[in-house]
Order: sequence, then structure tokens, then C-alpha cells
Amino acid sequence: MGLNESFETINLDEWFPVLITYAIVLAISIIICRKLINNYKKIPDKCVDARLIKTSDYFGDGETNDGLPSTASYTIAKYEYYINNCRHTIKTKCFDSIPKNITLYYKKGNSDIRVEKTFSLPDKYKILMGVWLILGVTIITIIISWAFGFEVIRKMFE
Repeated sequence: MGLNESFETINLDEWFPVLITYAIVLAISIIICRKLINNYKKIPDKCVDARLIKTSDYFGDGETNDGLPSTASYTIAKYEYYINNCRHTIKTKCFDSIPKNITLYYKKGNSDIRVEKTFSLPDKYKILMGVWLILGVTIITIIISWAFGFEVIRKMFE
């Protein structure tokens, strides 16, 4: 399909094997991503205690970035914790009382630390999976298509 062609002039006989290859590679990639996510979920949560080191009070004066009402007041509490003898800090927003110690949960390290014991995939893994599903699947499809004799890139610009 050249850049000036419309979808009505596409020869599906030429592109059908490439589309089937793309669908198969995408399906396999989705299955692998789901298995990786499920394996990550099965890793048991580890706990670490964090202690309060600093507080800062904020009082509402106009609408906040978090969408809180203009009269909201809250405290930012900064806690420190140690994983593998390395010091880390985390800030939380407190509306009522400020506990001196909190329990934090994580699976692999500081990148997935959280206050609640709920599952959430770290952002870096989400980004990597998204890049793989967009770029990786496309590149693998082009390579497989070239291996079977379909010149995908050349046909796109004819």
C-alpha cells in the first residue's frame, strides 16, 4: 500500500499473510505478558517498617492539584525505611492522625513500594510491556515476513 492509496485499493492477497503473522505474534506476546504478570503477582509481599522523620502542614487556599476542595488541610509525612541496608524515604498525605511508624509492602525492591497490601505492577514494567506490544511485535512481524519472502517495508512505500 503506497502512501497515496486508499483502503479500497489494497490487495488483501498480498497483505493477508503479514496480518496473520502479526496476529499470531501479538497473541503470543499477550499470553507471555499475562504469564509474567501472574508470576509477578505470585511473588510474596515483603514488609518493611518505616518511621516518621518529618511532617509539613498544608492548608487549602484555592483548588489543589489533587482536586481537593479549597478548604482542605492535610499533612505531608515523610518516612524513612531501609531495604538491604540502603536508606529510602517516602512521602504520604495524612488527613487525620499521623502514625509514628507505618508498614510498607513491596515485592522486588524500592520500585514497587506501597502503603496498601494490594497488587499493582510497577510503572517501569507497564512501560516495557507497552513498548514491547507496540514496537517489538511490529519488528518481529517484519522480520518473520522478510524470512517468508514478503518485503513489507518496500510494499508500504510503493
